[in-house]
Amino acid sequence: MKNRINNLSKLFVLIVFFSLSACSYSPQMLKEAYSELGSDFGNEIKQTIDLSATQNAKVDHYISELMKWHRQNKLPEYSQLLSHVASSIQQPKPSVVVFQKALMTMQDVPHFDQARHLTPMMADIANSLSRAQISQLEKSLKNEYEKEKYEIKAKKLPRDITQGYAQLFSFLETPLNAKQKKILKDESVKFYDLRWYELQYYESWYKRFVSLLKKPKSPQFRTQFAKLWNTRETRYTGAVLQKHQQNIKRQATLLTTLIASFDQEKKNKLASKLQSMSNTLSELANR
Repeated sequence: MKNRINNLSKLFVLIVFFSLSACSYSPQMLKEAYSELGSDFGNEIKQTIDLSATQNAKVDHYISELMKWHRQNKLPEYSQLLSHVASSIQQPKPSVVVFQKALMTMQDVPHFDQARHLTPMMADIANSLSRAQISQLEKSLKNEYEKEKYEIKAKKLPRDITQGYAQLFSFLETPLNAKQKKILKDESVKFYDLRWYELQYYESWYKRFVSLLKKPKSPQFRTQFAKLWNTRETRYTGAVLQKHQQNIKRQATLLTTLIASFDQEKKNKLASKLQSMSNTLSELANR
């Protein structure tokens, strides 16, 4: 139930699936990380509330059905996307359009909110929460908000971007050289910092969510729950939406600029890693 504040350094190619603390990518690492994705999400829910045995069983069933849906509906899409990016990388100048589409598609990974047919299962659980459990959840969500606020204050966005992308390329065994790191550093200051907007969205969301949970007998409970449960990620509007879109374009341009500066051997290695990811996700989808 926790919100994931969007982070520019984490929008690209399934980073949310695995920890960058790993030394480098391997198909087995991706398989293991994906196998833990559902349990991690389930634990994220369970850690916010002390659930009864019955409620726990319902969460486990929801997660099981969610991951079945995800393997069948999202992994093929991710696989195809990565394959297109891999092909573009091997061109003399990678396509900004291809990278922009990839970044747009990979927003809000893993897209659990799209499994709307499963939302009634979570509505049933939410409807069964006691006052004490709701209070516990409210405290947890508020703590998450305070944690995010502290992290935004403590870490400047340009540093976050430079560290994130440098870590990504190292993870894919194509580390940036000094010249490429300078390009990254120079470009990182040009991004709009939307983290406070995203945090305000989360604050508004969690307060509305908790308020609804306190009215389980409302005739509109299920309808309103579905609306909130399926819009957990930040929604951009107006001028902020325009800035968000410009950030995506800047990311795509930055990535293609960096990759265009790679020699052919390095391009081939990066493309090979992404194609391996694509193949691995396709394999997982067909299990």
